[in-house]
Order: sequence, then structure tokens, then C-alpha cells
Amino acid sequence: MATVQLPKDFQIFIQELQSITTSEIKTDDLSLGFYATDASLYKLQPLAIAIPSNESDLIKIIQIANKYNIPVMPRGSATSLAGQNHESSADH
Repeated sequence: MATVQLPKDFQIFIQELQSITTSEIKTDDLSLGFYATDASLYKLQPLAIAIPSNESDLIKIIQIANKYNIPVMPRGSATSLAGQNHESSADH
């Protein structure tokens, strides 16, 4: 899997997320690797994983991501067989 260049303010973005939400924010390699796949053959490692605990946190997460120009990709149950969870799967 290719290494992704992190946005310049990425660590500040993560710190701000962790300080304003009660949601789970994951950046560890194991979680990123797990969320890089669905039931298809495609792999695209996320920069981070945010699991909103409520609607208010979801709104805050999206607002902060927008502030730092970080893309947000919603994820369902990861049962896709054609890579719909992965933004770039159509390019392959």
C-alpha cells in the first residue's frame, strides 16, 4: 500500500478533534489497516477514523475536517464487493 502524505496541519486537526468530541478518534496503524479494506479487493488507507458517538459530534467532526480541508468519507458496514467504500476504486 502506498504511503500517503499527511496534510501539513494534520496533527493539529487530530488534537482539535480529540478535544471537542467524545467520539472515538483512531490513528493507530492497526485500525487504519483494518479500515483500509472492505469485502472487495481494494485497499485505501484512511488518514484517521472518527466514530461519532452522537449527531452533535458528527457535526463537529465534519466542521473541523472542513476547517483543515480534510476529506470525509462515510463508511457503512464494509460489505461492498466492488469497492464502493473507496473513493479511488473507480480509477483502478
